[in-house]
Amino acid sequence: MWFRKEGLEAKRFAARFRLCCVLLVAGLIVEGDLSAVTGRGVLVRIDEERPGGETDFLVLPNFELYVPEGEQPSTFLSPGRFRSEWRSEVRVPRRDSYRFSLECFGTAKLYLGDKLVLESTGGNARSEPVELGRGYNAIRLTLESPAMGDTFVRLRWESRELVSGPLPERFLKYESDLPAFAHSQLLRKGQHLYREHRCGNCHDEGRPTSRLDRLDHMGPSFTGIGGRRNQQWLQDWIMDPDELREEATMPDVLHGESEKEQARAIAAWLSTLRVDHDLSGSYRNGVVDSGAKLVESLHCTGCHKIANKEAEGDQLVSLERLALKYPEGELVAFLLEPNRHFAGVRMPNFQLSIEEAEDIASFLIETELAVLNAPASDPELIQKGKALVASARCVQCHEVSASDARDAVVEAMPPIRIKDWTLGCLDEAKRKNHLPAYSFSEEGRKALHAYGKRSTHPKLAAVRHEYAMRQVERLNCKACHGQLELIPPVSILGEKLKPDWAASLLEGELFYKTRPWLESRMPAFHGRGARIAEGLSMLNGFSPRNTDRIGEQGIDDKKAEIGKQLVSANGGMACVTCHGVGESPPTAVFESVGINFGYVNARLQRDYFHRWILKPTQIDPETKMPVYFFDGTTSPLPDILGGDAKAQIDAMWEYFKQGFDIQPPQ
Repeated sequence: MWFRKEGLEAKRFAARFRLCCVLLVAGLIVEGDLSAVTGRGVLVRIDEERPGGETDFLVLPNFELYVPEGEQPSTFLSPGRFRSEWRSEVRVPRRDSYRFSLECFGTAKLYLGDKLVLESTGGNARSEPVELGRGYNAIRLTLESPAMGDTFVRLRWESRELVSGPLPERFLKYESDLPAFAHSQLLRKGQHLYREHRCGNCHDEGRPTSRLDRLDHMGPSFTGIGGRRNQQWLQDWIMDPDELREEATMPDVLHGESEKEQARAIAAWLSTLRVDHDLSGSYRNGVVDSGAKLVESLHCTGCHKIANKEAEGDQLVSLERLALKYPEGELVAFLLEPNRHFAGVRMPNFQLSIEEAEDIASFLIETELAVLNAPASDPELIQKGKALVASARCVQCHEVSASDARDAVVEAMPPIRIKDWTLGCLDEAKRKNHLPAYSFSEEGRKALHAYGKRSTHPKLAAVRHEYAMRQVERLNCKACHGQLELIPPVSILGEKLKPDWAASLLEGELFYKTRPWLESRMPAFHGRGARIAEGLSMLNGFSPRNTDRIGEQGIDDKKAEIGKQLVSANGGMACVTCHGVGESPPTAVFESVGINFGYVNARLQRDYFHRWILKPTQIDPETKMPVYFFDGTTSPLPDILGGDAKAQIDAMWEYFKQGFDIQPPQ
């Protein structure tokens, strides 16, 4: 085993172990005695190009980014021109010669060590062969935005064994001991905590709020909550949210000897908030074994602790108390539409059928669900609970209907200005002072204090590529992506998928499944999917808007006809053996069904399509897709377009532009 070796291998093990430790804390702040932060990806310093301009630091997956004109390059900087420096080390398995190429708009320079190897002032540029030594090689890129227009950069490399493509995140590492970098990461952690705990709902610090921010600002709606949750569970949750869920963002708002009685009063008022809705389905109708299989195929253990199921991770949500939490039928209703009463819920929508939701519910409920309590009937207790909800400012985070707030006692209150970010909810004496008690660590309080001092800054708006990175972490996307078979890593999604198609997928608006034979499925994230898709595209250096819509560019019929010949089994590459063509199924699948050609153009970025066809095993070593262009240039069909690989792939692309109306070859 590699970890038993000595010398150089032992040093590598130590480096990997150190990297893992850093990644476990999400690469955020390393303070104290540690001298440097190490992690995967690229460290980017960005400077505003104006007198007295500010500086910010980002960690990006690789050497790619797209910043539309008029937008901020990072959260803590203004829109406008900027300069940036990108630093990392790239690992290569053996000494070899590589060529690098730059696609950019702006001025970019690439250095290996201290040597300038490539420069571009817009457009494409390609270097001479450069020798890289085995192991890690220092690489640096500088990028200046243009005077007008969008800014973007995409760095590619190639060798005798690699076709031209991005430098993979897994081959890149950065290291920094800069105090300014540590401070920028501290600010981001504070920003994350501020948003996750909805601090801005009570505190107004002059920050602009966007639609994206507002989506995450509200907690579950109070409307109808008395019919969705059992009264005893509500009381336990209000008493001590952390006891029921370790990662709860809900604070402990009740303190002192009377907190149990106060929690009972609030739960009593909430139990009266009921509405009629069209519940259909029950866990009693489900099949436990079918539910277990669905839980397995949907990889629910990536986010949840489930009885009798192995799972790893510190932030997994336990499902131990479902039987007390949900009344009859409500668990099925939640599985069918998780965001119905909570727009910012992290639970995605798997677009289950009623039967599937019933099967999963029947598997998760080990004992019978508790019977829904009748609404509380003690008028004095109910009024006390309603008054407590008002005094605790619960409606700052929880919506309540006008009919439930008929006497205005629970209307939202004016914002509280923060004078000192070490006091209030961040003060150790908060319980004594009857303030909301959040379970912030000492590091978390430091982060919020740092962010609080910066939060009056007028430029704190949502930046799409940073929003996408934050949501990937918050929604735990990497529990599936890059871990499960046929599910690609997050770092390549923006270069692979067109943003419009990815938005439809993430919003749950696609009417088809590209791999209907795959048991796992992509869930929907309603309300935020489109911005995630745009941000992922920008992280890979592509526009957040589709740039090659068929209606704008048309189809070259002559090339399309050649593409049709190339995929045929009659003088072509026999692609139709495994791939369906529109309404026509594959002719004879030997190992694995491929994706229908009718979906290709709407789904894939053109650049990715070229790389995939040239060498699919470079992107996915486990793919069943064969390699036809063995050296990346020569085709096995020399009589078509002179055997030019690029020209043949362009012809296939023109053919696939026909979409699902595509006609199969004879």
